[in-house]
Formats: sequence, C-alpha cells, structure tokens
Amino acid sequence: MKVAHQYIEEHKLLLNKWLGSWNLEEYKTTVQNFNKMNEKLDIKYVIQDISDLSFDDDFVDFIDVLVGIRNQIVKKDYRVVYLTAKPKDVVFASLYSHELKTKDSYMYCSTVKKALHLLNVRVPEYIIEEIFLVLKKQVLS
Repeated sequence: MKVAHQYIEEHKLLLNKWLGSWNLEEYKTTVQNFNKMNEKLDIKYVIQDISDLSFDDDFVDFIDVLVGIRNQIVKKDYRVVYLTAKPKDVVFASLYSHELKTKDSYMYCSTVKKALHLLNVRVPEYIIEEIFLVLKKQVLS
C-alpha cells in the first residue's frame, strides 16, 4: 500500500491517492506521517482517493482497530471525502466513517465533482482529476 499527497494551500485541501493492497501497519505509519503533516499545514479538507486500493475479504474485521489508530493519533478535525469505485471501497468508507467519533465529517462518493460539492470547496474538478493522475503516476514509478 502506497499513498501520494498534494496540498492545495489556497483551499486548505489535501489530496491523497492510495494504491496497492490494504495493509494495517502501513496504514498506521501513514496516519502518523499525515498527523505530522497536518500539524505543519492548515488542512481543513481532505479527499482520499481509494479507488485503486484493494482490500482483502477480512478487512471489515479491522475497522475498529483502524478507528482506534486514527482516534489515538489524529488530534485535529477536518472534513474528509473518500472517492470510491468498487463495492469494497464503499463498504470500507461507510463502515470507517460510521465508527469514527467525528463521523459527521467523513463522507464518500464516486466522483471528484461530488467530493468538491460535499466539502464546499471551489476548485475546478478537472484540476483535481489531473492532480490525482499525477499522484497515481508518482506512486507507480
């Protein structure tokens, strides 16, 4: 599992592109790194593109663990939208957001246009889509 980021300071928007197979240890490391980044930047909104992330069938057994890791490490609240493309993406985003203590700030959808609308961030969707393509290439290279 790998993730690439891009922060758009003007909009206080962080974009995360996830690829590969879901891994609990890598998730914990990524959340710790994200928290360090979050302390330095004024992040208000996050779009997590998990559409190229693959989940094992037993990932639902770890949702409580993931939520515990997130709640223990991340101290600052922000609004998050998960971009989903497959049924397992939707299940993950739904269960994860439902279990979080800040669940009203976590949403999911299948398009960049809807993600921007849910966050009420005014950035042309083609720009975000292009950034996600670049981030995917970074992860794959």
